[in-house]
Amino acid sequence: MCAGFEAKVLPVLRALESQRAEEELQVACIVHGGTIMALMERYAEPRKPYFEWGVK
Repeated sequence: MCAGFEAKVLPVLRALESQRAEEELQVACIVHGGTIMALMERYAEPRKPYFEWGVK
């Protein structure tokens, strides 16, 4: 995951995670396929490399 992406997106994800711990939270994001792939690489189980998360 590139440093620029992490600097922009990870603080938002951390804020959502802390709020989720306090209450039920549902979030929807409209993003580019590359963003989805980066998030899946970082957080999804089972772990897979970025390019194996090809979004169609």
